[in-house]
Amino acid sequence: MTVLGLRPRITAHPAVALGSIVIDAFSGGTPSTRQPEYWNGSIPWTTSAQLNTDLRLTSSARSISEAGLRNSSAKMAPAGSVLVGTRVGVGKTAVLELAMAISQDLTALILRSEIADAEFVAYALRSASVQQRFESNKRGATIKGVPREDLLRLSIPLPPLDEQKRVARILSTIQLAKDACIKSLGHAEALRDAMTSRLFNSSWPMRPIGSIAKVGNGSTPKRDDQRYWRGGVIPWLTSAKIHEGRIEFADEFVTDIAIRECHLPLVPAGNVLIAITGQGKTLGNSALLAIDSCVSQHLAYIKLTSSDILPEFLHYYLSTRYENLRSVALGGGSTKGALTCGFLSGYPVPVPPIEDQQAVVDALDRVDLKISAERSTERALEGVFTAALHSLMGSGS
Repeated sequence: MTVLGLRPRITAHPAVALGSIVIDAFSGGTPSTRQPEYWNGSIPWTTSAQLNTDLRLTSSARSISEAGLRNSSAKMAPAGSVLVGTRVGVGKTAVLELAMAISQDLTALILRSEIADAEFVAYALRSASVQQRFESNKRGATIKGVPREDLLRLSIPLPPLDEQKRVARILSTIQLAKDACIKSLGHAEALRDAMTSRLFNSSWPMRPIGSIAKVGNGSTPKRDDQRYWRGGVIPWLTSAKIHEGRIEFADEFVTDIAIRECHLPLVPAGNVLIAITGQGKTLGNSALLAIDSCVSQHLAYIKLTSSDILPEFLHYYLSTRYENLRSVALGGGSTKGALTCGFLSGYPVPVPPIEDQQAVVDALDRVDLKISAERSTERALEGVFTAALHSLMGSGS
């Protein structure tokens, strides 16, 4: 198989040790932060933190002075150098667009330009097989880095120079398309945030959730009791599903026995769920339920009992209250680090006329459709890039 009509992987060309195509390899250092005269000078200085998906590094976040360069281990890497994270951010790579001083986190590779293309080498070092080598070669008790000698022993495929340039162009083209998609996705998400903050009118009448819905939660049947799980066909959700925004399928299922013997009310599709506990960004997020399901104790269901509010409108509004809900939970609320069903029952939400609700839902649905499409495209391009990198680079060793 080939990717987008690309030629098969280039394993016909022998793999070579990285050190055999390198003129020089060195790391840098960090000027003392206690000496303000060493900083904010005219010399760009970078660490591995600045290396990301971009192949070329075009600017630095910080700069140092001539004195900082002289009085530290920082070293200047010339334009065209390949930077590799070898102490922190191990395995990150980039090609320098301009001369730059580097920290001790990085190793600069000065290549033999008559046989090696910098972009090709950087991409080769990003391939899965080489990244696995980076991972397996990490050493150190506190900071796990890769010694320079191990870096230079890494082997990569080395076709003729014109072939290297062709491969790098193909991969860069895919990466540019992916970057454009990510930028478009960012714009769409920013538009959604701006619209959300403006669409909800502060003059609309407010009502507590408990006046328009029943609020409750579920439980987790005992994992070691197979009567509750084996052969189950009833969807059961955990708070991990909340990030889907619209939940259309379940990953786990329980039995009728679990429904009868455990606290597991079945929540009909068309209602709203909210995470009442959770790590990271889970707590306080809401989702629209598109299937009949029961839930764990970490999710609260909001089962509408009134036709005065649309579930989609309620979900969109609650998504704007994420930070507020988290602050209540983490600041104490009724239970430290959690929301309670009682608190949510008393939580005020706007209940404007149905036509106003529908207008808000329609507007946000259109933006969400664009965001969903952009995310799908981004995932597809990521898959294409990964497959192309594997196909063009071969497995390495």
